[in-house]
Amino acid sequence: MDDLDRAEAIEALERQAALARHASRPRIVPDCENCGEVPAHVMASGTIWRFCADCAADHLAERKAA
Repeated sequence: MDDLDRAEAIEALERQAALARHASRPRIVPDCENCGEVPAHVMASGTIWRFCADCAADHLAERKAA
């Protein structure tokens, strides 16, 4: 095993450790900006929106009407 093989093995271990740390970090969902009572809506893609589902529907209806 030469230096390049060792470096490749170390890189693979560090990559796996970084992925494990990333996957295990807590995901904090903030409260809705409008009502402040309910957690914000998390879309299927994982994107956290600023409003809860009810306030989001109201917000989108207002934008559509304007």
